[in-house]
Amino acid sequence: MNSWKIGKDAIHFIVSDYFDDMFRSAKPTMDHLAPVLGTFKLRLSSGSCRFLDSRFLTEEIIDQFLIWHRRKRQAPMVSLPCFTRSFGIWWGSHITTVCLSVLNDGVQLDGINKTLITLIPKALANRLRSVLNKVISETQSAIMPGRLITDNTIIGFECMHTLKRRKKGFSHAWIDRIMNCMRSVSFSFLVNGEARGSLTSSRGLRQGDPLSPYLFLICTEGLSCLIRNAEERRDLAGFKCSKPRPKISHLFFPDDSMIFTRASVRDCHAIKNVLDVYSRALGQRVNFQKSAMCVSGRVSRRQALSLARIIGVQLVECHE
Repeated sequence: MNSWKIGKDAIHFIVSDYFDDMFRSAKPTMDHLAPVLGTFKLRLSSGSCRFLDSRFLTEEIIDQFLIWHRRKRQAPMVSLPCFTRSFGIWWGSHITTVCLSVLNDGVQLDGINKTLITLIPKALANRLRSVLNKVISETQSAIMPGRLITDNTIIGFECMHTLKRRKKGFSHAWIDRIMNCMRSVSFSFLVNGEARGSLTSSRGLRQGDPLSPYLFLICTEGLSCLIRNAEERRDLAGFKCSKPRPKISHLFFPDDSMIFTRASVRDCHAIKNVLDVYSRALGQRVNFQKSAMCVSGRVSRRQALSLARIIGVQLVECHE
């Protein structure tokens, strides 16, 4: 039953308890992860692994600062040249040394990562970005270098119009570098303008972290692989706009996903199973209240409603 809470300590407890539950891992077992990991086929080459594992150089750290510096100079009422000159000597001998000790020697970030650091994850993100094309399928176009989100938008529009990496091959050393950034994350909360408490996250990705978009892509690739695996088993059929066109089973966007298949009981059960397996493994939940299904004009409304109930989504008219 709802009740009023009064006082800083009581309010702090409510806030901490809420976020503690949000960022607590569901601790998926290997039984939950195996069905997802077993579907991954794209792997990094030995050359890509050697590139990721190679020692970071001072220039890579300084480059990140210079990029930040150039962006700040474009902002109004910011004058950084003097700051940069006076800061240069101290920068070279201290900040770079700390960053390289974390990246190359495995120094833990526990004490450092209480601040809004960006140089270390930016250096990791720059390397990771250069090899993602080798492990992320073409169904994901957002954020990926050389791919446009409009590519998937055009393909999705065409389909709707017609209707109307350890498994990835990443080395232990690289995984340890990434996990060092993730395990050391902690949060405090502003309660009436005052920073209170400290929470160590065991799930989720930190908003604004340069690594987060790329790690999210790798996680989402698990869903893509599950769908492709169901397609290979012929549990899902995918969709063709016309005979010469390639078959499309799914397209992913930053905030949405589109799945195309036959209007059959078997296919709908396959979709529901894929979503359930993915949710158990990665902890992401589908918002079925905001999800929808649309069917071609050849499917009766009665049949369409029955299929929508299997997945647990609402039935809507085809929208382009």
